[in-house]
Amino acid sequence: MTTTIIKTVGSGGDYADFNAAAAAMPADLVAADQEWILEIGNAAELVLSTPQAIAGKTVDATRKITVRAKAGQGMADNANKLSNPLAYNPANGAAIRTTAGGWGTALDFRSVQLVQRLQIKAQAASPSITLRMDGVVGAQIDRCVLDCAMTAQADGEGAIWVNRLTNSVLVIRDADYSKIGVVLSGANARADNVTAFCGVLQAAVDLFYARYTAAAVKNCAVFGAGNLTSPLQSGSTSFTYTVTNLAAPSGVGNLGGLVAANQFTNATLASLDLRVKPSASLVNAGVPDAETGGIDVVGMSRHASTPTVGAWEFKAATGASIAGSGGISSAEAFGVPTVTASGGTSATIQGDAIKTPSGSVLASTLIPKIAFLRLADMSVALSLSNQTTNAQGFVPVTSAALTAGVVYLRVLADGTGANVGCKAFTAV
Repeated sequence: MTTTIIKTVGSGGDYADFNAAAAAMPADLVAADQEWILEIGNAAELVLSTPQAIAGKTVDATRKITVRAKAGQGMADNANKLSNPLAYNPANGAAIRTTAGGWGTALDFRSVQLVQRLQIKAQAASPSITLRMDGVVGAQIDRCVLDCAMTAQADGEGAIWVNRLTNSVLVIRDADYSKIGVVLSGANARADNVTAFCGVLQAAVDLFYARYTAAAVKNCAVFGAGNLTSPLQSGSTSFTYTVTNLAAPSGVGNLGGLVAANQFTNATLASLDLRVKPSASLVNAGVPDAETGGIDVVGMSRHASTPTVGAWEFKAATGASIAGSGGISSAEAFGVPTVTASGGTSATIQGDAIKTPSGSVLASTLIPKIAFLRLADMSVALSLSNQTTNAQGFVPVTSAALTAGVVYLRVLADGTGANVGCKAFTAV
């Protein structure tokens, strides 16, 4: 029976870096009948100043190598995953940053089968290739944020080499000359529900390069690249349900000529947030895709019939709900309205004390009979309960400060803080 070996890489772990982990592995995992899983924690960003290699190993479909975030420590496990900007940030979960310079490969993972639930960043003047995974049949990058600087990249090189890229974000910054975002290599190569965003000198980037294969790109959002495909590619790339600022490619369901700022929460490279806006053309523009496993980059379920294009699945609000007993008896106070909150999540009002934006509980004598909360200030499910340690911030305003046309949530309390009711309305 195959033995599964799980080790931690990084400060305080089993190995300081991937080179040390690779040295500890047998050259032939099939003969040794071993599967290796290397995990990254979120206690500290793993910074690598030298090129790393897990390559040249003999592996198969079961005796394989996986690199992933520790359980409960990826960005999808963060309590604020729905409100955190969708971009590289070590504070949000397990992260790897390479500062290695030169013209080689920062992370040569050609013996790795799966990289999952990680954030990976290559700093400016990094090696030509950030992450290379084209040595194993079906090698996959899944639910990752990849942030790649490409100034040191040789012309025609690719930042990422892989067979399958799924549910992931790819940011290309500082590109110059003729660069390639993703090299799709190997049989049945594909990219599914990827959000690709190119920054400085973006016209230099050809996003996809099919390397001796017929690659498929499906449900992907591509903004800022000079071209969707490289004129140098040795294979072919087909597009379906792909949304871009460029001209729509041929194929079913593709949309073109769109503006990034209208699609994402923040399309400025310095303060990037690739969560999807409620009004974005990406919303409901895709089709179900088994490759995604029915979830998005942070593990949220996708729409069963018309999912959002790209890595992030936008979810419309399901309305406000009430928890707690007794209190205000009016039907208006205890209605369950359908509302749209910023970020597309539901607003939940629970019993007990109302909290301030910093999380402290207001004294019952300070709780007003009526408070108004702007829904635009609530980007995740809002819990106003003294049992909740991570209550999200909100901005209470007085009736005199209401703005016509803005949707508010009216919260009513009985003065003791034990009972709360709410109703959504548009100010006039």
